[in-house]
Amino acid sequence: MSARAHHAESGWWAHLVWAISLFLCGLGSKLWLIHRSGVSLPYLDQWEAEAGGLYLPWLNHQLTFADLFRPNNEHRIVFTRLLDLGLFLLNRQWDNRVEMVVNALLHSATLAGFGWMLARRLGRPWWPAIWLLLAPVLVLPFDWENTLWGFQSMFYFLLLFSLPAIWLLAGAAPFSMRWWVGSLMCVAALFTMASGFLAAATVLVMVGLETARERKDMRRHLPTVAVCVVIVLAGLWLNAPMPRHYAFAAHSAAELLGSLLRNLSWPLIGSPWFALFNLLPPAVLGWVCWRSRREDLVIEKGILCTGIWTGLQTLALAYARGAGGKPPESRYMDTDSLLMITGGLSIVVLWSRHVGQINLRRWLPAVGAAWAVGIIAGLGWLTQRAAQREIPQKEFDQARLIESTREFLRSDSSEAFMAPDIQVPPLAPMLKLLRDPEIRRILPDCLRDPLEIAPAANQDGTFVKDGFGAKDRPTAGGGCWGSFSTNGLRAEGSWSSLIVKRSALPYLAIPVTGDLGEPGLSLELAGSASDGATPVRPPEIPRGTWRYVYVRAPLGAFQLVAQDHSATAWFGFQAPREVGLLTFWAARFGGAWKFVLGLGIGCWVVALVINLRKRA
Repeated sequence: MSARAHHAESGWWAHLVWAISLFLCGLGSKLWLIHRSGVSLPYLDQWEAEAGGLYLPWLNHQLTFADLFRPNNEHRIVFTRLLDLGLFLLNRQWDNRVEMVVNALLHSATLAGFGWMLARRLGRPWWPAIWLLLAPVLVLPFDWENTLWGFQSMFYFLLLFSLPAIWLLAGAAPFSMRWWVGSLMCVAALFTMASGFLAAATVLVMVGLETARERKDMRRHLPTVAVCVVIVLAGLWLNAPMPRHYAFAAHSAAELLGSLLRNLSWPLIGSPWFALFNLLPPAVLGWVCWRSRREDLVIEKGILCTGIWTGLQTLALAYARGAGGKPPESRYMDTDSLLMITGGLSIVVLWSRHVGQINLRRWLPAVGAAWAVGIIAGLGWLTQRAAQREIPQKEFDQARLIESTREFLRSDSSEAFMAPDIQVPPLAPMLKLLRDPEIRRILPDCLRDPLEIAPAANQDGTFVKDGFGAKDRPTAGGGCWGSFSTNGLRAEGSWSSLIVKRSALPYLAIPVTGDLGEPGLSLELAGSASDGATPVRPPEIPRGTWRYVYVRAPLGAFQLVAQDHSATAWFGFQAPREVGLLTFWAARFGGAWKFVLGLGIGCWVVALVINLRKRA
């Protein structure tokens, strides 16, 4: 292939369409899960780490630059704190769903960019294989904890900085642009999670292997070695001891080995023997590279670096969270999934670049097929477990916690959290935060006090308080009115509220139920003459469920006006709750998951057609 043809095949634009399709398919799938199962209620560590350690000091003008670097458990989560604080300041409200949506964007963009980088090295014909390796990591919900827990951006920042760092720094000439960028990313990885220093450790391992293979003067690697040693030592120094977490660590060599093998066998985490199949392809690739005298081994070194980094991450996880030799939990699987990616890429590179060596053509297809069967079986099992057991349990726990938190906000009694089947964060700090007026002012819409709504005089009796069917009881506090009254569905007329004060936030969330959206039924916010009327229309008819409708708040005071001119339909509504700008857009974006996913599939088809035409 000529230089011009190779440039055309590997230019930044040549892989853009399929990389966009990977990004959109991953994003659409994550938005579907957020739309279906995500709630704005903060989860577990978020109460102390975000509200207590970040938002309350900011609101009280006590947050310092040093506070961003304080340990959170064992970690220094500077980038997570900066992201959360920035979202809070833009939204003027604390909302877990906003963080979820931004995390979905971050993870999808990181892996799409990683795939684009791989395809530029391998060439256009191999992008479908790369897409098939990366898409399950983004689309399948085995990592549901990170998707439904806004605080987990630290895992995505770890990937965002570590993967480019090891690819750039391992093969870069000292003091080149690549070398400086890779070094800075290694430093940035220190402030993502406690294991961030393993990016620099990976580069040290690769430099040592490369020096032993080439048997050349190591002095040219000294700047890289010096920088990586400093970063590793800094990472070890930054790690904060956490005595209360020692119970989660492996307490014997047997526990460490058992947990390590279960991590290395991902996704068949219940079958430790599958670790051999996961490790075999990169091991063969490493041996082939060791024996090879080729100089163009950039893609091979990058894949091996990824495998070494993932292996070190699994070892650190097995040590710190390997009590009883247990397998990894959902939140660690975004890292473990790189084992599958590394194995698949190793098979692709062996077949495309080294198939003529050591009779690979004879046995590589059989090994690849056995590996693929195990991967597909493991992914299916993890997805089924998440969809049928873990995610429903998370939905149940969050629903109960919302009810208990609302009850506490009404009664100020800790007995609201004493139900035996409810999972709560550390209770004392959470209750202290909930009693703080500054925290109450920024609570998400599911906990926020609704605006005070009262009916105007001389109503015609169509809409009555608590006028809904037996199956349509509201899920939130505040006033509730509906046209399902003693006259059943035949009630027809209108209802209006007294003047409602201006909203403190730019949008309102209004829970509605019944048949709103059918002809003859309407709900609107009537503002001043300059504001006009804002219709409240659900994206789909609620029927027997309560659904939030998000609308822009009028610029001044307003009235709610409801009308029922149908003898066969009814609807109910609750008092509006104030929501921030990003909360509104997170809800709109989550509801558009079908469009995002469909656009991603469309881009994939276009990329496939382009690829086939190029081959022809």
